[in-house]
Parts: sequence; structure tokens; C-alpha cells
Amino acid sequence: MHSWEPAAAGRILALGQIGGALARLGAGWWSDQAGSRMRPMRLVAVAITLVMAVLAAGTHTPVAIAALLLAGVLTVSPNGLAFTAVAEYAGRAWAGRALGVQNTAQNVVATATPPLLAGVIGAGGYATAFAATIAFPLLATVVIPVSKEKHDSRTA
Repeated sequence: MHSWEPAAAGRILALGQIGGALARLGAGWWSDQAGSRMRPMRLVAVAITLVMAVLAAGTHTPVAIAALLLAGVLTVSPNGLAFTAVAEYAGRAWAGRALGVQNTAQNVVATATPPLLAGVIGAGGYATAFAATIAFPLLATVVIPVSKEKHDSRTA
């Protein structure tokens, strides 16, 4: 669509990957400072919702590249928070099993996503696919159990 040379496109994607790695570190730091795993995860879900809406609305505009990169960075940023929260909520006796279930479910969803979105893209285009993905971070903002989180004494 943008007629980019493969090397230039690869450099842009590499920037997104580096940004994602740095965002994971930043999310961990943020979570430690906030004394919360859930609140940062919920705020990131809100940000992902907004970025995906921008991407869906501006798929064929210059803003799409920046939105796509930002979406790539944001969507990986809370991964460490999720793993940590699963282990913390499960407790010592169940942490391994809980992490196994969480990791298996995440990998099943990650495996199913490309063929499902390929079908959506084939039927309705990229904008439709990006719009469809908005449902997931929006749902996350509702189901992330912020109110049930144990509060860190540093933030109380």
C-alpha cells in the first residue's frame, strides 16, 4: 500500500520492536512506582483502544504508520505485568499452574489471530479488521480487576 522498499519497512518494524522492549521495561517501572499491576494494565488497554480507533479511521492516511507503530509498542507493554499479576494472584502453591494456563491461553489466541484477521481483512479490508480489534482492549478495561487488587503500602 505504501510501496516501501523491504529494507526501509524492516527498519521501521525494528524500531517498533525496540520500542516494545523499552515499553515493557517502562511498564514494569510504572507498575512498581504505582504499587499496582492492574491500574497500569487498564490504562494501557484504554490507550490501545484509542490508538486502534485512530488506526481504523485513518488506515489509508499518513497517520496510519505512526498509529501502527504505537499500537505495536503499546500492545506488548503490559505483558510482564500480566505474568506477574497472575503469579501474585495465584499464590505460591498455584503460581506455576496459573502461569501455565495463562501462557497456554495466550498462545492459543495468538495462533488463532492471524488466520481470523486474514478472513476479516479479506472480507472487509484493513480498516474493518482494525475496528474489530477495538473490542478486545475495550473489554479488558472492563474485566481487569482493579478494585480487587491488593494495594501497596507505598501508595495507600
